[in-house]
Amino acid sequence: MKRIIGCFLCLAMLFALVACQPKADDTDTDVNADMTKISNEEMDIKNPSHINWYGRTYETGSAVQFDYTCSGFEVRFYGTSLTATLASSCTKVVAAQDYSWINIYVDGAIVETDRMEVNSVDFCEFQIVSDLEEAMHTVKVLKTTEVQFSTLALSRLETDGYFLDPPEKSARKIEVYGDSITCGYGSVSAIGESGFRTATEDGTRTYVGFAAQWLGAQLNVIGYSGWRLGSYWTGQEGKTVPDVYDRIYSPLTGQDSQWSFAEYVPDVVVINLGTNDVAQCAASMQTGGRFGDAEGEAFMQAYREFIADLQKAYPNVQIICCGGCILKDTIYWEEHLVDALRSEGNKNVHYVELKQTIGGVDNGTDGHPHWTSHFESAGILYTAIKNIMGW
Repeated sequence: MKRIIGCFLCLAMLFALVACQPKADDTDTDVNADMTKISNEEMDIKNPSHINWYGRTYETGSAVQFDYTCSGFEVRFYGTSLTATLASSCTKVVAAQDYSWINIYVDGAIVETDRMEVNSVDFCEFQIVSDLEEAMHTVKVLKTTEVQFSTLALSRLETDGYFLDPPEKSARKIEVYGDSITCGYGSVSAIGESGFRTATEDGTRTYVGFAAQWLGAQLNVIGYSGWRLGSYWTGQEGKTVPDVYDRIYSPLTGQDSQWSFAEYVPDVVVINLGTNDVAQCAASMQTGGRFGDAEGEAFMQAYREFIADLQKAYPNVQIICCGGCILKDTIYWEEHLVDALRSEGNKNVHYVELKQTIGGVDNGTDGHPHWTSHFESAGILYTAIKNIMGW
């Protein structure tokens, strides 16, 4: 009997010893053997084999700037936490200090896992995620605020484990040229709110942001609030979006450099411009305070030239012109232009009318679409892209 008890005690001690051993061999069983393990010291934020970057980015010293709407980065790591060293601009657009905001997506989430204000102009550590299960994770960080009112830079990433090869990017690519609507101005504000804040701007919650998410596509946003497509009188102030379509243009940092179209070749280009063309003409004595036939013809010609420039840069791209989110004044001219181009044999140009925002019902800041209005427009654009691309 003593011998049997002794055997059980020995077995119990053996199991206890095994249970207490470090689990170095089985804690990272979800990590493939062919994955490269990258330490914090080895992590190079400029190395595409260590990190995925999205949007038009540029380097400043040891940092990478990602100023554009929906630009950002994606990493994969084994561990429980991720810390990023970030620095934002601080601007006063209307009445208060405005910093950059980011959305954080964990392990392939379509809806953001968290939203964060990067409230430091000096490089500072921000806890992107923490207290995750100790396992392999993928984290994507996207800037939700626009390049005209905010800038953002990353200088370092750190985890409590180790980094791994980043996931493969989606082969589907969308690029969009737009104004405040595309930037998500007021998309996450209260209904009917007044006065711009970066806190209420979210370019991921727009007609094209939602559509790209649903299609599983990369999205490259070139958008500036208040900007127009064409010019309507000599000496008209301000840049147009076509002025900078081939640039990395970040007004707050002074960055103005040539963009290489080879860096990102989209399958689909979406254009949503015209609201500010109408608004600026309606407010000017130069046009008699209206957007009439002469202005419409000028708008259509500027649009034709912009499409030609884009098709030269991307010969095989499908172009979707769209409008109607706030004003409908340009729809006639847009449809007329697309019909003319298609009758000329340019079958890669299409038109989609989006859902018009209703004041007091689904409008965000200063009459701009709330995300609920964008959501409906996203369904229209999503269907159009699926039909055109077969995705």
